Order: sequence, then structure tokens, then C-alpha cells
Amino acid sequence: MRVCIYERNDYIAQIFRYETDGDMNADSTLKNDQKTIFGWCMYDWANSAFILTVVTAVLPVYFAGVVVPKEGFNIGGTIYSATSLWGFVISSSALFVFLCAPVLGAIADFSS
Repeated sequence: MRVCIYERNDYIAQIFRYETDGDMNADSTLKNDQKTIFGWCMYDWANSAFILTVVTAVLPVYFAGVVVPKEGFNIGGTIYSATSLWGFVISSSALFVFLCAPVLGAIADFSS
């Protein structure tokens, strides 16, 4: 069993597990496979459209209409609107990724 990791845009896109014969060069077989390339192109296209639609159009409307009441949310005596809370949540998640990514990246680089 041999494991090959192909990287796409600085992150791991897919792990292929396969058995190799002695004469077969499996790395070039997978890299040049037109079905694999087309499959990843379709995955990337569909994933980009899905994320764009959900994150920018559907999720904020759902958050404002279902999660946060119309009168706002009371935190520490201050009432915040849904759009303010959405901004706080997105900013907090970006800060979390900013703080954790270097540490988790270093762990991933040095782990086997």
C-alpha cells in the first residue's frame, strides 16, 4: 500500500491509496489521469458556487431571521442587531483562524 498526497493551492486536496506493481509508475498515472483532473475541476467549480451562495446570501438571512430575534439580542445590557452579531461572529472566527493556523500548521508539518 502506498500513499500519495497531491497538493492543490497550498492545501491537501486528496489522498489516494492504491497498490502498485513493481514496473508501474503510479504517481504519473494519477497525475495525468484525465478523469481525475476533470473530477477535481468539477468539484472545485461546484464547491466555489455553493460556498459563494450559502455564505454570502443564504446564511446571513437565516441568521437574521431565525437565530436572532427581531428585537435584537441583549448582551450585557446592550441590544445588538442581527447584522452586528453577524459581524462579530465572522470577525471572531477570522481571529480564531489567525491565532490557531500557525500552531496547527506547524503540528501538521512535523507529524508523520
